[in-house]
Amino acid sequence: MYIPSNLDWEKLLRDDPVLARPLIPLSFAAAALVALFAPTNVLERHSSLAWFANQMSRAVPSIRQWAVVSEFPEVTQLFFALAWILAPFQAFMAYRLPALHRQMVAHWRAKPAVRWFVPLLVIVILPLFLWGALTLGWETTDCVGVCLGKSRAALALVGGVIPVASALAAVVIAIWLRRFQDIYLS
Repeated sequence: MYIPSNLDWEKLLRDDPVLARPLIPLSFAAAALVALFAPTNVLERHSSLAWFANQMSRAVPSIRQWAVVSEFPEVTQLFFALAWILAPFQAFMAYRLPALHRQMVAHWRAKPAVRWFVPLLVIVILPLFLWGALTLGWETTDCVGVCLGKSRAALALVGGVIPVASALAAVVIAIWLRRFQDIYLS
């Protein structure tokens, strides 16, 4: 297959959302594969990964809190470090989907009640969610139901929801700010 050297990837990803959509779950899958298959002492074995996970734990305090209650703390720390470093990429790719902008603006404009609920959501609830996701680890040692610290599968499937949901919350805020005039003034 021939790929021209002057191909504008930015334009291609912007104009072809079908190409951009798979990149979002693929980035999530990368962290999930680490959770499933990384050795228990992965950070002890690889000093560069340990440095990366420690730097991310400093930036996102909830990473260390999740690792402390986990039966496999090094894998948990590396998983959340990867999930949080990929969250801005996921947000960027989701933000670049024109169909998402059209859908959200149409939904917000369709019902007056929704139109006036959005500021409450964007200004109060989503920032509180982002703050909580970044700073709080919600699991305790005696958890009930799906315990992220007890099962690698639960960590891979459910653990990544927190960074992905935070990325999507940031996208909602960005779209609302960018399309404010379309939503309220037209």
